[in-house]
Amino acid sequence: MEDSAQSVRSRATQTFAAIFVLHAALDCYGGIWPIFKHLAGIPLGYAGFVATSTTMVMWALQPAFGHWADQGRMRLCLLLGTALTFPMMFLGPLGNHVDTLGTGVSFALMILIMGLGRLGQAMFHPAGATVSASLSGKHRATLLSAFIAAGWLGYGASQTVYSVTFFHTGGHTELALLPGLVVFGWAALRCKPIEPERSVIPERAHLGLAPLLKGDMLLLFVVLTLMSSMNQALFFLLPEFLSESHYPEWVVNGGGLVFLVIGAGIAMVPFGYLADRLGQRLVFIVSIILSGVTYAYFVMYPPKSIPGLAALCILTGSVISAVNPLGVSIGQLMAPRNMSAVGGIMMGLAWAVAASSQWVVGYLADRPGSGPSEALAWIALTAPVAAILTFALPRTTPAPASLPDAATG
Repeated sequence: MEDSAQSVRSRATQTFAAIFVLHAALDCYGGIWPIFKHLAGIPLGYAGFVATSTTMVMWALQPAFGHWADQGRMRLCLLLGTALTFPMMFLGPLGNHVDTLGTGVSFALMILIMGLGRLGQAMFHPAGATVSASLSGKHRATLLSAFIAAGWLGYGASQTVYSVTFFHTGGHTELALLPGLVVFGWAALRCKPIEPERSVIPERAHLGLAPLLKGDMLLLFVVLTLMSSMNQALFFLLPEFLSESHYPEWVVNGGGLVFLVIGAGIAMVPFGYLADRLGQRLVFIVSIILSGVTYAYFVMYPPKSIPGLAALCILTGSVISAVNPLGVSIGQLMAPRNMSAVGGIMMGLAWAVAASSQWVVGYLADRPGSGPSEALAWIALTAPVAAILTFALPRTTPAPASLPDAATG
């Protein structure tokens, strides 16, 4: 019995480590569009359209992929989803050959590559969130926060990885895939989640989104959509915003994003721990209020010094990063038998609807007499609305007693 429990713990540890590095690779390669469009000089309105259209279509499939994963395809979703983001690194050479291929063909290929990357992210996230949260019933918010922190770390490195490779290889950013392939091979051997058997999945889990997306779950969905709108707008326009604020090129081409993600890495897991100890609703409300305050100050009063910028970015990143994992965890507690589907709704459908903010801020920033800072300031209005709605969520959520604790066997 002891050997069996140790085997379960070892498998859970290796699986979580594999998911952690896969998530980092996925969001590193999948997150390069903001810096690509900046370095390639793509008009912000068009770049926003590409980002919005591909994100809305593909990420809206996350609930379907969550249901698919719940039927015994967790590992497939994790590995195939990661692999589909790898073509994103071919945007560099594609951007260098626009004149040769023609504008129409080049932009069509950009949309295709972006679509594949967003499809991979849609496939990965519901399964990854479910496996992470299910490894330990006692520390689910902490593990889920750690899982999402891995994605933030990968995304934080994305602009630096892309820009450094771009400038040092003459645009051959596909060379940055080499370490990713090594990581992928290592993780593929160790990613062995416990797959649910189709025969034990309750019939009610097959009913689709309608039974889930109502009442308190619908309210939570609206809150996460509003907060994701603010975040996606910021990350989409971050290079242009930093350039408009006259920061050095290394800050514009990835340094600013690194500062934001350092904050996410520092604070996300502690926020999850506090939620497990103090209550998820309370910490969720506090994180939303702090997100709105720090975001608004950042876009309206960016510091002139690099240390000041770094400090404000770290503070902003720390609070805005905590909102989504807490919201996903609350949603999964509301419907413990549909965890992947809920993850697909809160991490996919909410993000998909919120993706429209990228097109909106791209259009606003391109208007004569406007700019990135003004466009981002308008989007900041979503935070107080989300904060008000959050107070209507139930004060308590039943604990998922049926969840196993893989850490203890």
